[in-house]
Amino acid sequence: MSRALKFVFLFLVLATVCSAQDLASFEKRVTIKKLSNGLTAIVCQRPDSAPVFSFYTNVDAGSVQDPMGKTGLAHMFEHMAFKGTDTIGTKNYPAEKAALQKVEEAYAAYLHERDKPVGRDEQKLKQLEKSWQDATKAEQYVVPNEFSEIVERNGGENLNASTSDDHTEYHYAFAVNRLELWAYLESERFIHPVFREFYKERNVVIEERRMRTDSSPIGRLIEQFLFEAFAAHPYHRPTIGYISDLNSFSATDAQHFFDTYYIPSNMVVAVAGDIRRLTRSIFLIPTTFLPTWSWRWRVISIRRRPWLLSRNISAGFHRMRSRTSGPLPSLRRILSGGWCCMRLLSRFMSRVITARTIATKMMLFMTRWRTYYPRVGLRGCIAPWSAIRRSLRWHRVVRDFPE
Repeated sequence: MSRALKFVFLFLVLATVCSAQDLASFEKRVTIKKLSNGLTAIVCQRPDSAPVFSFYTNVDAGSVQDPMGKTGLAHMFEHMAFKGTDTIGTKNYPAEKAALQKVEEAYAAYLHERDKPVGRDEQKLKQLEKSWQDATKAEQYVVPNEFSEIVERNGGENLNASTSDDHTEYHYAFAVNRLELWAYLESERFIHPVFREFYKERNVVIEERRMRTDSSPIGRLIEQFLFEAFAAHPYHRPTIGYISDLNSFSATDAQHFFDTYYIPSNMVVAVAGDIRRLTRSIFLIPTTFLPTWSWRWRVISIRRRPWLLSRNISAGFHRMRSRTSGPLPSLRRILSGGWCCMRLLSRFMSRVITARTIATKMMLFMTRWRTYYPRVGLRGCIAPWSAIRRSLRWHRVVRDFPE
């Protein structure tokens, strides 16, 4: 055995031993505890790090849990979680609470008249809409963005949240001496949430949908592609919601969604940093019962815009978790490039983009394994129509499709 091979062998042995020691020491610093109310807390001690900590709150509530006809509620509450509580973000909560109740009553009357299948009175509808808009004067009691300002004033960083198919997550970082403030803020916004400025924020979400989906050819393609791929499954619902649902659901609907899914047994909180001890219990929300739970070709026609000079196609196949699914992430990197292979373009992308110059952009995606439906997944790619037609030569499939 040459000296170089001996050196490589020794290096691999030492690396294996060191990694095993690191894993063992890491496990000693991690504590997992399930509280009496059902909440799971994960604490990772990092005493040698800077005097800061980060947290991650995961709620098992995503677009899969959106009620039929009310898609987008999980994402909507993500926005509402930053609006404050009965003590944060208000000037006079008793008066605000009464005003918010009037808003809901006025909106329910407006919605009842608007959605009448027959006999709708247009004049009455205008009056009800005006009454609803006038009732939104509850905003006079609001202190805008107070929750976020408290976090930022105390040195909080990376304040954000996101919603996916299966879960919603919240996170930010604080200095260690703000641990009790963090515990107070997080428990309060999940114990006493107030759905203030709900319809104003709903308009923000509607604009977000218009920007990312309705005005984006790729966004519309992905939404309709997933609708076809999961036609008989809740995963076909867009996280942001359908526009008809966004224009209909109410703060009362959001409150019902919150009461159903934002319960301790549905939540996990992970904290990592220089935390010697947790000084008080958090998340004292009452526990309630959890709720009970080949190729198909479709031509998706989207009206072309004057500035849209190319067509896009999306193709995919379902995948299930099994012993043979491990290589799929590596296959995705080989096909679509990335950090592997010294960040060189993949073989397929090199052929389509560099060699033949028949495409300018390609994407290949793979959905993560799901929480509630672990055997459901999807792989797919999005590319210009001409790239698929010319490079892969699917003449037998696409010859009858319109040019």
